[in-house]
Amino acid sequence: TAPHRHPFRRNHAPMQAHPTGFMFLTYKVASEATVFVLFALGAYACAKTIVPRVLGSILRRANTQKKSAGNATELYQLGTVSMCLLVSLASEKLRLGLEVGAFTSGLMLSGTEHGENALHLIEPLKNLFSALFFACVGMLMHPSFIIRNLPALLCSLVCLLTVKAATVSVVCRIFNYPWRTSLLV
Repeated sequence: TAPHRHPFRRNHAPMQAHPTGFMFLTYKVASEATVFVLFALGAYACAKTIVPRVLGSILRRANTQKKSAGNATELYQLGTVSMCLLVSLASEKLRLGLEVGAFTSGLMLSGTEHGENALHLIEPLKNLFSALFFACVGMLMHPSFIIRNLPALLCSLVCLLTVKAATVSVVCRIFNYPWRTSLLV
């Protein structure tokens, strides 16, 4: 006869043990650090060799088109944003995160002779990306979480505003502003 089986239990293979311990943690940290260092070295090499040539080429093409077609700064703007998105995509594929890629691409741009021009052309997009960032963060918040934790959130807000006001007031008083000014700031 077949052995008795409980109606609600399934026969599963034994659970695989998740590797833990100091050696596993050391291996993971070392591998992540190695990927990060290699990414940083690659970004540095690209920032010193490839990025200035590409941005210079785009700028020359934009200036050539500007003479014949009016305003061609959009080409330079598109090239700059594309480079930033490409670096962010590479860092995401390496599991470093989009934030690391965005920060790295900003460093790569600022390190070139075209950095000031790129900053001037990207400035109008800053507000768009800021709005997109805050919309994404807002979509992560669940209204039920806010309602459930409303007392703690309000208490944190009051504490934060109190500490901020006290700090600013003390700094203003250190610089010999009157109390009224230091409290209004």
